[in-house]
Amino acid sequence: MSDLFQTATARNRPKPLAAQIRPTRLDDIVGQRHLLAPGTVLRNIVSSGRVGALLFWGPPGTGKTTIARSIGQEIGKEFRELHPAHNNVSDIKELGRESQVRDLLVFADEVHRFSSSQSDYLLGLVEDGVFDLIGATTGNPSFVLTPALVSRMTVFRLEPLTVNDMKDVVTRAVAHFEEKGISVNVDEAALAQLTAHAGGDARRVLTAMDRLTAHATAGSMLTITGEMVADLFQASPVLYD
Repeated sequence: MSDLFQTATARNRPKPLAAQIRPTRLDDIVGQRHLLAPGTVLRNIVSSGRVGALLFWGPPGTGKTTIARSIGQEIGKEFRELHPAHNNVSDIKELGRESQVRDLLVFADEVHRFSSSQSDYLLGLVEDGVFDLIGATTGNPSFVLTPALVSRMTVFRLEPLTVNDMKDVVTRAVAHFEEKGISVNVDEAALAQLTAHAGGDARRVLTAMDRLTAHATAGSMLTITGEMVADLFQASPVLYD
């Protein structure tokens, strides 16, 4: 009964704006051009069709999950997610069995929080070629992961998004609202406030826009001002000057 209730609740709950406009192609991702431009090492790996074991290291909201999902889409593998708070070794074993009938790309979020037994089992499956693995961490791998784990993965560092990247994120969000029949204008002061408080975190900007447009419906016209953004972030410190 509880499972049915949870399923119904999840079905009726609207997705966050960040999930609604998440890109599905590497070429559509904002920022991280040092990793995603044509001819880079990561793009060449994706072109080969075999990922092996990769590790994305970077701050929150810089695209680790989005890049992993897009890679799965582009190489035609089914995408599965693991999280240390929700999954255990038995879940990893189940993915190993599933990979016998499906070509999987497994994304291990917050991989630094996995136990040694979880990490060892994951890497054992990857070394045997059972499935491809992408891990994500916000911490320096040299300090938060075991050397054995790091040595088996190709590490790519993601950078905080630039101010221009963040403006592109806002532009995409505005275009998304337009498609839903909602006219949203973000004035210059609001744009400056959003990028200042985001600290290179796209998710933070999109969450703010989600809150500021929560009352808007099809046919609405809304202007987001600097005062509105300042009021939303009044208890939040500026991450970067």
